[in-house]
Amino acid sequence: MHSVEHITAFANGLASRLAPEICDLILDNIHDSKEDLSNCSVVCKSWLPASRYHLFGEVHFRPDLAQLISSSTHAATTIAPYIRKVTIQGNLIVQEKKDSVLKSILRLPKLTSLRVEKFAWVGFQVPVALAADARQSVRLLKLELRSVHFPSFEILAEFLDLFSALQELSLDNVSWDRLGCILAEGSVRNPVLKPSSLTKLHVTSCHNVAVLNWLQYGLISDVVTDGDTKYHRLFPRLVVLSLPDILPGEAKTLGVLLSTLGETLEHLDAGILVSDSKNLDIEGFSNALSVSSNSNLKSINIHQITLFQFPTAQQLSPAIDSQYAWLLSFMSTIRSTHFQSAGFHVWLSEESQLDSFPWFDLSDILLDIGVTRIQFRISGIGRDTELVEAWFTRRLGKIDTAKTSIHFDFSG
Repeated sequence: MHSVEHITAFANGLASRLAPEICDLILDNIHDSKEDLSNCSVVCKSWLPASRYHLFGEVHFRPDLAQLISSSTHAATTIAPYIRKVTIQGNLIVQEKKDSVLKSILRLPKLTSLRVEKFAWVGFQVPVALAADARQSVRLLKLELRSVHFPSFEILAEFLDLFSALQELSLDNVSWDRLGCILAEGSVRNPVLKPSSLTKLHVTSCHNVAVLNWLQYGLISDVVTDGDTKYHRLFPRLVVLSLPDILPGEAKTLGVLLSTLGETLEHLDAGILVSDSKNLDIEGFSNALSVSSNSNLKSINIHQITLFQFPTAQQLSPAIDSQYAWLLSFMSTIRSTHFQSAGFHVWLSEESQLDSFPWFDLSDILLDIGVTRIQFRISGIGRDTELVEAWFTRRLGKIDTAKTSIHFDFSG
């Protein structure tokens, strides 16, 4: 625990004689304390840049800060250049102030990470001049939108277009009232789709088809395409893909993206929201979903394995008719010689519900692909965790725990 108390300026500039490495070490050790950093900033002028670097590196952007930066030349030169990570919470900002706050954020010269939460994008339009300036100056690397609502998907696309250097994009519960301007069939917003700079993509609780159509083809459309479009964006750096709640009708769109990524993809989070097996086209799933082309794949995490039933069914479906039979077909397409880890997020409330899952066949597949780590995230049950672990390991009896480690995480 490091602390700085009652700091006074050294006489005759003594502090400036300290080795820069020592100054950096001192400031780095107290970088979490705003008060200590403020005290250190008055020691001598040579400490100011490092102190400001830590003080203003990550901020919660509010209207008063936006007003200060826009109205004060001093703040614009001593605060704004050091802001790299910004979080903005729309529920804490009155609607009339949101416009000025967003514009102020987009003008930050060193902004690399932006997180927007609980924000209603009402009436805000990115001015043409500001948009051009943002494309040239803002090299945003990470963007997170969580519980954000747009008037149209077109406005969302225009906003995302501002950041051509984006490496990490996360869309969580992002919604819109309408698609916006839908172009004529066979045309796109941008005739030339430059290769994406994304390395990580996470989309959850969104209209997946609309998002992926825009990312892959530059289309504003919520219609599933077959991938045979004239324009197609490449993703030469996308190593992490997370789509944990795909609808059955969106499986084809995911399959096309997996094929496009090819050997680039290394880590995949995926989940299909399947309610029952009666109307599920297993063969169609098998044809649509495959990771056979992802030759450098290292891990897969499967979400939405919901065995929990309420009220409890009188007779559970046998594993052979399981609604998760598609998972066996999907996992069996793994061809990567680098594959190491398989994860499963399972919801259940009692042991008998496990009998509706094809554990025997899954064990065979995991053995075939040579997995070295199996990770279970268990939800819906939080008592007697050792007993629950035994339920799973007993059903994976074929797995040699000397060669493959099995881990459990209980999320309640």
